[in-house]
Amino acid sequence: MMKRFLILLFLIPQLLLGQSGLVATNWVNDYVNILTDSQETQINSKISSFEKQTDIEISFALVDTLNGKDIESFSNELFKIWGVGKADRNNGLLVVIAPNERKWRIETGYGLESYLSDGQAYSFGNSNFKPNFKEGNYYKGIDDFLTQVTSHLGTSSWEDRVAYTQRVEQERKEAWSNFWWTTLYVVLSIICLVIFVALFIRFKKKVEEQKKFVAEKNRKANLFTQEVNSINSNLKRFNLDPISVNSDLILSSKNKIELNYNYTSSLNSLNKSKDLCSLVSNLYNKTSELERVYSHVSSKEKELNLPVSSKTNIVWDPKADSSSLNKNLANVNKELSLLNSRMDTINEFVRYTSIGFMNSDIVDSKVDRLLKRFESEPYKLSDISKYSASLKSSYQGFNQIEKTFSNLSKIQSAYKMIESSEASLNNYVDSVDRMNRNHHSMVSTLKNSTSALQGQNLRLSKYLTQSDVSSSTKTAIKSFLLTLLAFKVTSSLIDSYNSYNSLVDQCEKLVRKAQSDVDAEELKRRRKREEEERARRRREEEEEEDRRRRNSYYSSSSSWSSSSSSDSSSWGGFGGGDSGGGGASGDW
Repeated sequence: MMKRFLILLFLIPQLLLGQSGLVATNWVNDYVNILTDSQETQINSKISSFEKQTDIEISFALVDTLNGKDIESFSNELFKIWGVGKADRNNGLLVVIAPNERKWRIETGYGLESYLSDGQAYSFGNSNFKPNFKEGNYYKGIDDFLTQVTSHLGTSSWEDRVAYTQRVEQERKEAWSNFWWTTLYVVLSIICLVIFVALFIRFKKKVEEQKKFVAEKNRKANLFTQEVNSINSNLKRFNLDPISVNSDLILSSKNKIELNYNYTSSLNSLNKSKDLCSLVSNLYNKTSELERVYSHVSSKEKELNLPVSSKTNIVWDPKADSSSLNKNLANVNKELSLLNSRMDTINEFVRYTSIGFMNSDIVDSKVDRLLKRFESEPYKLSDISKYSASLKSSYQGFNQIEKTFSNLSKIQSAYKMIESSEASLNNYVDSVDRMNRNHHSMVSTLKNSTSALQGQNLRLSKYLTQSDVSSSTKTAIKSFLLTLLAFKVTSSLIDSYNSYNSLVDQCEKLVRKAQSDVDAEELKRRRKREEEERARRRREEEEEEDRRRRNSYYSSSSSWSSSSSSDSSSWGGFGGGDSGGGGASGDW
């Protein structure tokens, strides 16, 4: 029974260690006997000296098997079993090297992740392990890696690191506090400034409003006075009594409402006299105009031996009331309208009777001149006789009307018929002229079509050699070039001209399509260059950040070197730290 109990006590540590069964005996634990004793002693001495200075624990485990696990799980489990790093700081670093699987893993503790990122760990391991392990030089790879990592972490003690971190955090909090207090001060200053500016603007606005009010009073008073003077001058012209008003009532107003009320009341009293004055002035002017028109009409009637219109005597009294003045004004307007109508009739008679009798020879001479315009043109005036007959008939109808004032409406109708016939003839001639111009244009275009099509051929051919143009566009261009070669001017000018225009339109479409392919390819290349430039900038920023963080955590280079290998290792077991799951893996 006791024997079984002792066996169980012996197996408990093995169960706690998991499937690996690996027990740590120093900083470096070589379970495959790759390193010599002197090499292990040198590495242990370096790690021990570094641990005394910085309180950071670094351990190496060279294992012969991973027990069928991936190296990440194996390393994390071993890190927790050994407890690399101090328990209250979790500042351990474990490097697992599996020569048989040709893999390596760097596992970092929680507290150390702030000073050694996963990317930096991978960079250090890949640059030292891979080239040296390929050549079988395990000691050099481990030693170079240890030198680079300790140089990166620096020789500051852990208390200094914690104090530095706390100081940075405190400075950050103070910076934020100062920022918010400064922001509050600036906001309050801006609010005070805004209130001051608002009060100043309000005061200035009131002063300007007062000035505008005074100016408005003076303007309305002056305007009212000018209207009074104007009305009085007109009243004196017609022997009417002038009105008497006082503009001081407007100037005595204290506010805008009172000003508008006084001005409106004064203006209402003025409008009564103003309306009467306007009515008298209008009646006077209309009467004078009636005299002038009657004189002109009567003189015209005498020249044409027509009956002279009778004159209506308009008598008006300036002292009469407004109703009688309005009645007289209506009579004057009525008489003036009758005289203007009489004058329009006389002018219409004179205009149509001054044309004279017309001869049909005029039509023949016009037709002959039109025919001579198209002696050498392909399109002739084949229907000219129809339009000339209509024009002659119109002239004859005009000549048959007697020259009398009573037949004025018939003269007007006949003259409109002549104008309509001439317009039809001119439209017909113009249409024939347009046909001839279009014919010349088509002939000229087709004469130059050969050189133009050659230019289109060269214009499209240059896109066949460009790599940016798509294959479908190139196929369409080749087919179209064959169509250009097969094109020939036919006997029908109109058909040839339309075919030529169709070919030109097709060429323009193909040119636009090919150019769009070129533009799209150029856009792709430009976007690719922009993406490469952004990626390059991100890499530079990440490298700069790594350098900044590396320089901020150590003040001087490591004070120990390979010469300290003579110091004895003082490993007393790991401190019970925990892994954060971070790190980096690789192979060779």
